[in-house]
Amino acid sequence: MASPRGTKQETIDRANRFARIIANGGRRSDCIRFAAENWGVGPRSCDQYLALAREQLKVSRIILLNLNVVVVIHLRNERLHY
Repeated sequence: MASPRGTKQETIDRANRFARIIANGGRRSDCIRFAAENWGVGPRSCDQYLALAREQLKVSRIILLNLNVVVVIHLRNERLHY
């Protein structure tokens, strides 16, 4: 019998954990191993968590790029006023 589905919060937490693993240089195989050892889930479930994690990382990159642009503009404006 299959195990029950996790809660929405568990899904978010697991995707966040995968995002940290990937951000630290981990690969799909590292995520699958971690999930099997800690959550008892298989590769198909991991792929769902990985999709969410990659989307989070993409959004984070966009936010960081926009923040970087704001900082550069601010620094240029400060130089003009000196």
